Amino acid sequence: MTRPVAIQSAETMAFMRAVVTGEKNLAVRAEDRLARHFVSRSYRLLIGVSLQPVLRRALEFLVPGSYGFTIARTRHFDEILQAECRAGIEQVVLLGAGYDSRPFRFRDALRNIRVFEIDHPGTQARKRRLLARVDEPIPNNITFIPVDFTRQTLQDALATHGFSADKKTLFLWEGVSYYLPRSVVEGVLDFVGSCAAGSSILFDYATTAYVNGETSTLGGREVARWLKKVREPFVFGLDPPQTREFLAARRLQAVSDLGPEDLAQSYLKSGDGRSVGRTFGHIRMVHARSIGLRQASPRPVAATNALKKAPPVSSDDPTRGFNDRLRQTFTGGRVVLSPSVLALPAEANAEVLGRVRAFTKFDADNERHHEFGRFEFSGHVYCFEIECCTRTQDGSTDHEDAGKTTRVLTIMRADEY
Repeated sequence: MTRPVAIQSAETMAFMRAVVTGEKNLAVRAEDRLARHFVSRSYRLLIGVSLQPVLRRALEFLVPGSYGFTIARTRHFDEILQAECRAGIEQVVLLGAGYDSRPFRFRDALRNIRVFEIDHPGTQARKRRLLARVDEPIPNNITFIPVDFTRQTLQDALATHGFSADKKTLFLWEGVSYYLPRSVVEGVLDFVGSCAAGSSILFDYATTAYVNGETSTLGGREVARWLKKVREPFVFGLDPPQTREFLAARRLQAVSDLGPEDLAQSYLKSGDGRSVGRTFGHIRMVHARSIGLRQASPRPVAATNALKKAPPVSSDDPTRGFNDRLRQTFTGGRVVLSPSVLALPAEANAEVLGRVRAFTKFDADNERHHEFGRFEFSGHVYCFEIECCTRTQDGSTDHEDAGKTTRVLTIMRADEY
């Protein structure tokens, strides 16, 4: 991207994050306290003088789906980052970081983790100037690396700044892939796939249909007009049914691949469970894990405790429905693979995951909610477990309300339980 477009795109998204930070009618808010400092004076005035409902309606009128998309993407990336920190990652790489404030917002969670911020030189320089102006201390564990992906490979950019491909790493690639040629996207994913087993990448991508001109999706025409105005079209997309195969060719295994409906169900809910909007129909978000040529330094992933029994429910059991959806499709929650599962050869790994998806032999203790199962494969016993984690600020959990909980599916060998 050229410098003006790089800065304009990043500033527009910072404005959107600043706006949705004021949205209080959410089960879990999408908060970015620094976003307002990265926007121009006109944007700041707009945020300061406009009532939240007015801003929401104006944005949805101008670009339908933009308000919900900003909430969903911010929350999804935040949740994956926090989950991977708990799982023992040693490095985080922000690819095309823009005005991402996660190293500051999650300073405590990242305190023992090396963070590399890679971005366009113009955007990164402006970001650092603005951080100095608001007197925001830069954590000691951040390394800033200016790079243009169309001229330099990710591997070369990281090589001279202390990055280790032998350490378990999370790559966050937010709002970038669709602007890049396919060969560049493949190069980035190839590199991630060659990193330590268990490393992963989270990125959003446009659908192939949209890149090819199908703009009838929610917000599609409006986004296309804006892209034409700034002369920065989407050039890379994926056909969702082929995404897993595309990733597998890069030695990456899809953990989740969320479309508009999944994202709305997970993140666009009010405190009382009502829908608060929709998100773009042409952008999806995928989390993929490296099966790796390298083995990460041993660091066990903590096994979770079994779910407590839920109160009696009707025969039409929403808890079991949510659990089955996560187990069978790997959507509607998070999937965590233990070190032994990650270390399996690709075919064996795929077989274990396939058996989890197809599992039906629940015992009497798990027949009601389908939250735990065991099976044998290649001389070992494997198991899976689903637990609910709170997503509300008051710490409450509701197994039947996806707006208040995040489901976590852990797949492991039984001796790791």
